[in-house]
Amino acid sequence: MEEKKIDVKEVWDNAYKESMREELGWYESVPEPSLSLIKKYVPSRYKEVLDAGCGESTLLQSLIDNGFKELAGMDLSSEAIKFQKENLKYIQGETEISLKVGDLTEKLNFEKKGTLWHDRAVFHFIFEDSLRKNYKENVKKYLEDDGIFILACFSRENEAERCNGLLVNKQDIEDLEKFFEDSFVMIESLKYSYTMPWGDVRKYIYCIFSKKSYNLS
Repeated sequence: MEEKKIDVKEVWDNAYKESMREELGWYESVPEPSLSLIKKYVPSRYKEVLDAGCGESTLLQSLIDNGFKELAGMDLSSEAIKFQKENLKYIQGETEISLKVGDLTEKLNFEKKGTLWHDRAVFHFIFEDSLRKNYKENVKKYLEDDGIFILACFSRENEAERCNGLLVNKQDIEDLEKFFEDSFVMIESLKYSYTMPWGDVRKYIYCIFSKKSYNLS
């Protein structure tokens, strides 16, 4: 009997419907090292930052609290986007925030370019080569020349094979550098051990890229 195809959007919608944010296995009260890396690479608080696969993460609120004025969040789950819209606290007119449902593995159009794309644990769910290429094209399309791309994935050293019931395509730094090298230059990498709310440890790698700029004249 053929296995039923998984509806990934339904999987994530159900996760956010059924659990409080603090109960989710990927919850961070303080979103480090992502927050520190974004502050390091985006000194201007008036440059747009996109949290790609934002879920119910605390990152957007942390960026607001640190003075960032132009932010965007995108997620496959409409439940996650609804949560962010209802719970983010900011002053209208002082901070511009765009929150949208979107599939990062489909070819997307963006209203404007931004200076940083942040992804904690979306890319590592993508196995199919064509979808990985679509994801990379979206990053290229969104970022301005010399824009920054921060990518966090399960490391090959990580013991867990799944997250939220979904298989994870674990990576190493060399894998990611090779895949993105046609359009991005790696400028920093680090290993990070994340402790889940109940104490289990998940080993991540963080890779920071700069989008290549091209002089067409």
